Amino acid sequence: MIIKSFRAQNFRNIEECSLEFDEKVNILLGENAQGKTNFLESVYLCCIGKSARTEKDKDLIAWKQSVAHVKTNYSCRFGEGEIAIGIAGNKKHVSVNSVPISKLGDLLGYLNCIYFSPADIK
Repeated sequence: MIIKSFRAQNFRNIEECSLEFDEKVNILLGENAQGKTNFLESVYLCCIGKSARTEKDKDLIAWKQSVAHVKTNYSCRFGEGEIAIGIAGNKKHVSVNSVPISKLGDLLGYLNCIYFSPADIK
């Protein structure tokens, strides 16, 4: 699987972000508290449908904002796809290829990932 592009708006400390990725290697560089871990968390959200760091969806929305959006375009051996997630308060809307899904379990398998956090290393 390859993540081709990524967009986020009002996701934690990411006000607006749009990225295109190389098929081989991509490196995230930045000072502390600039959004690197938040970016990884948002990709995990697109894979699993929930945060790796909090149980409350509303914690994913940027301070003083009412909604957050994350969108990931990917390609895999079965073709290309898009996962989009919108969060408003405690409500989360998930779609795959512009088709809403009703159960988070239906999201599994479209985009697979493994998430390692500093807590996992300890």
